[in-house]
Amino acid sequence: MSKKGPRSDAFLALTASLSEEVIERYIDIAREVREKELARRREAERRKAAERRARIALLKSLGLLPPGWGKKKKGKKGKKAKVSGAPGEARGRGEAAKGEAAARPPGSGRDEPGALAPNANPGQGKGPKPITREDILKLAIADELGYLETVRQDGWGGLTCAQSGRVGGTMTRRMKRLKKGLPPV
Repeated sequence: MSKKGPRSDAFLALTASLSEEVIERYIDIAREVREKELARRREAERRKAAERRARIALLKSLGLLPPGWGKKKKGKKGKKAKVSGAPGEARGRGEAAKGEAAARPPGSGRDEPGALAPNANPGQGKGPKPITREDILKLAIADELGYLETVRQDGWGGLTCAQSGRVGGTMTRRMKRLKKGLPPV
C-alpha cells in the first residue's frame, strides 16, 4: 500500500510543481486568509471569556458560589530549576535553536518575509504556522473551482463539506496523475 497525504512522494512532487508565478499570486491571499482566521479565533475566545465572567458575576451576586471561589492560589516563588552541565555548554532547546537559526543559510525558512517554509510542524513553537506550498496549492485549486472568494471572505470554514471534498479530491486526482507520469492538469 502506498503512502498518502502531505508526506507522500506524489504530494511532494505536486507541491514542487508549483511555479513561482503561482506562489507569488497566492501568497498574499494565503496571508490574508490566515490573518482573518486568527482574528476570528481570537474574537471567539474573547466572547467565551466575557460570557464566563458574566456567568460567574451572576452566580456571585446570587450567592450561589462558595466563599473564596475563584481566587487565585499563590504558588511557590523563588525556586529556580537546576541545570546540569558546564557553564559554556548549550543547554536545552532554546540555545540550540538559536545556534541552528544562525547556521541557516540566508533565504531559507521564516527569516525572509514572503519566503515559503518547508513542511512545518504546527505543533512546535508558539509562533504562527508558516505558509507552506501545500497552502498555496490548496488556494490555487480553490480558485480553479471558484471557491476563492468564499475562502477570502469566510476562511476555509466557510466552505461546505462538498466543496472541501472537491478541493481534496482534485488534489488527490492530481497526485495520482503525477505518480503515473502524466501532467497534473
